[in-house]
Amino acid sequence: MAFKKLTYLFASLGLSLGFSACDKKEDVAEETSSVYVAFNYDSITPDRETIHCGAIWNDGNVIKLSSGREDVYVYDVYMSAHGDLYAAGNFDRNPLYWKNGEEHILTSGRAATGVGVLNGKVYCCGYNTNFEGDQAMMWVDGEASELKYGSRCNRMCVGNGKCYIAGYGERIMDGEIKEDALVWENGKPMSPLAQSKSGVDNYASAMDVAYGDVVWIVGREKASTASWLPKVWVDYTHNNLTSAGMDTRLNAIAYENGTFYIAGNDGLKATYWTATQKSKTERRLAN
Repeated sequence: MAFKKLTYLFASLGLSLGFSACDKKEDVAEETSSVYVAFNYDSITPDRETIHCGAIWNDGNVIKLSSGREDVYVYDVYMSAHGDLYAAGNFDRNPLYWKNGEEHILTSGRAATGVGVLNGKVYCCGYNTNFEGDQAMMWVDGEASELKYGSRCNRMCVGNGKCYIAGYGERIMDGEIKEDALVWENGKPMSPLAQSKSGVDNYASAMDVAYGDVVWIVGREKASTASWLPKVWVDYTHNNLTSAGMDTRLNAIAYENGTFYIAGNDGLKATYWTATQKSKTERRLAN
């Protein structure tokens, strides 16, 4: 039994959407699939207090996470090959992940923003906050480690026997703080992702990462005080994505059957794109 999953994050809606398809090898007439959505909502207590809650929506059913706690946030959902349902988030500034609804609280952090399973180990990414600012974090089976040069992790994926984490780091240049789009492979920082001809000194962030034949990253670069440019990196090589609106942002990417699916907004419209690689030797978008 194998599970496939696509994950989309719509930042404006606060949703993480996963599709899980189960392929049975023996005597199956049709493929079945199931949709999982990690979401956050406000609830009113009997004392008329507003609390923030996190949950997973699955084909019309709502799975509440950490019911009874206050200020619960869920940022990612992941279905393992063994059918275990994972989610990542935080409550009251404590990072944690859930496995089939059971809490696993993580140390040394503020929030877990991504989760996946690789070689039987649970990987999470996120960040911590201290008096010096934000610090990108990774957890492997609960063991915390700081990610070099990183401020925050946005999302992650597992593939090709590796854990890929997308995020950003901050540095001081000419007396100003600049943000670099970054990716870590198994906790090792790669070089900052190249941007457009305007240089690598604009604010930029890697929002999500997926693996097909090679690694693809989506993110954004600050174009002006009021807009962002959408960015796609194919095997760490910069590409521009066709867009029609101002302030186009890419929030998530997933891979399925040779095609990459990219979610975000084109101007004011919620949008998704499909894309493939030009060829196995060309690190460019074909469409």
